[in-house]
Amino acid sequence: EPHAGQRPKQPAVEGHTALPDAHQEQRIGQKLIKGVKENVPHAPAKHRTDGTVEDQITDLLCPPGVVRPAQLRSIGPPLAKDPAHEKARQIGQAVPTDRQRAKGNKNRIDVGVMHSCSLSDAGGSRLKCSMCLILLAHRVHPDYPLIVAANRDEFYARATASAHYWQRPDDLLAGRDLEAGGTWLGVSRSGRFAAVTNVSEPPPMEVLRSRGELTSGFLLGSASSQDYADALSGSNYRGFNLLLWDGETLVYESNRNHGRALEPGFYGLANAGLDEEKFRVTSGREGLRTTIQDGFADAATLSAALLALLEDRNHPDAADPATTPTITPTGQHTLDPARLARFIVGEEYGTRASTAVLLGAGAVHFTERVFVNRGEVRGDATFRFELTG
Repeated sequence: EPHAGQRPKQPAVEGHTALPDAHQEQRIGQKLIKGVKENVPHAPAKHRTDGTVEDQITDLLCPPGVVRPAQLRSIGPPLAKDPAHEKARQIGQAVPTDRQRAKGNKNRIDVGVMHSCSLSDAGGSRLKCSMCLILLAHRVHPDYPLIVAANRDEFYARATASAHYWQRPDDLLAGRDLEAGGTWLGVSRSGRFAAVTNVSEPPPMEVLRSRGELTSGFLLGSASSQDYADALSGSNYRGFNLLLWDGETLVYESNRNHGRALEPGFYGLANAGLDEEKFRVTSGREGLRTTIQDGFADAATLSAALLALLEDRNHPDAADPATTPTITPTGQHTLDPARLARFIVGEEYGTRASTAVLLGAGAVHFTERVFVNRGEVRGDATFRFELTG
């Protein structure tokens, strides 16, 4: 156990590309600053401040309220080393942006590493607006005690591996986040299932553990759903919603909401809490109910119906308070009804994968459909295996 104030150890990341060293960063930073300095006086007024040139450059590159690109790294000569920052940088995890650290260092722009849709609220706080969706049918089907239909929404530029059998160990079927090493959804050969969504909230300044390890930790272990949930230390992670199935019990756990074992029924989960009152959650849950009640002759037909349910792009005509905020070119906040759809379409950000999982008494059927930008299908993959334990 780490001592008080000591940060938990972070796992190594497979396939991580090393960051530039200090000399490379300095050369890149100097070239960038030289080029941007020449353009700062001509930048739009909303990008300029009354501060230093370095502040103007930072505002020009990352003006408050603008949706950030998929990856921005700190550039320029290093500041005084912070062990937590250095460790996070080594494994490619998010480093909190702190513009005060950059002041007084004319060759550095500390814009952090960000891989989520970020924007500012009226008070200047950073908000998370990742938009995942998980629909569940728990013990309502005669052949499948658990049916899952899920969309993963993310930046297309984020390094990700589609669903596959992990080599070490080889009893886990899941996609993989190649930047943090964990997974958002997966199943094991023994019939365990886990999935996680992020809670939309301002990011903390401290470096915390990857939420993707919550799922892989359960899938690779043997603890019951309830025991695993009870043993979690939620303060080690940013806000999460976690679903755990051990073959008998389905548990919802969260470090922001009240967790519990779930009774038989239909459920929907996005980025607030279980069964939140958002269009994509409520419409998806009722759509799942209808799909299950319609009845299908085989797993392939049912899986196809679930994927069609997830690909529904309909949304309310008018914005409402539940709609995700977005930013216009002028920096103003708007409410975009399209973000309420179950399936999100975009150039840089949108639904990247739809997954249908049928967990039966003796076998698992797993189908994933992968998308590229603008919602175009890249391909499907179907897995079926007998349970081992």
